[in-house]
Amino acid sequence: MTRDSGDHLSIASPEGPDDRIPALIRSAFIRLAAAHGYRGVKMAEVAAGAGMSRQNLYRYYRNREELYRATLDELFDRFWQGAEPLFENFDDSLSEQINLMAMVVVAQQPDILRLLADPSQHELSLSLLRRYYARVLGALLRQRGVQNLDRDRMDVIIAMVSGASLAGLRQWLEADMQVPAEQMARIMSHVFNGRLVELIDRPS
Repeated sequence: MTRDSGDHLSIASPEGPDDRIPALIRSAFIRLAAAHGYRGVKMAEVAAGAGMSRQNLYRYYRNREELYRATLDELFDRFWQGAEPLFENFDDSLSEQINLMAMVVVAQQPDILRLLADPSQHELSLSLLRRYYARVLGALLRQRGVQNLDRDRMDVIIAMVSGASLAGLRQWLEADMQVPAEQMARIMSHVFNGRLVELIDRPS
């Protein structure tokens, strides 16, 4: 992670020049959303905050929803980069460790957590969480060799886990994140763990 001129953490991986402009744009978006809320973000102000014209901004992101999706995607990818190798030999003893990795990543970005918890984009946040949980659960299913899965049941589980996670993160934020990340991870490991695979794989 790097710091931008506003002393805010940049959330993009510093891989090369082509990554820096989207990172600057997302950092400007996060600052504005923290100050004005998601609905208060104007693309013209994002462009000004990133030091570019609005026309140039639209080459990267067409609207604030695309910006929000990209911001959350980058945060998930940072978590997944560390977590994915653990799924090669996953058992339930790793559930808490993986949840802790997720909580630490989120705790490092409280402004993004506030975005995620903002009721004004509740459905969008839920849809993103469903996609992330589907990816993680898919890794679990592959590791367990599950082939005959019940997709309807899987959709229900993903929806329930996503809703519970979002509610828990909102409560954590409202309490000023006083509960340590380790305790939050312990709680979340009871929401998302390897036993969910049994619910999907078990014949009706």
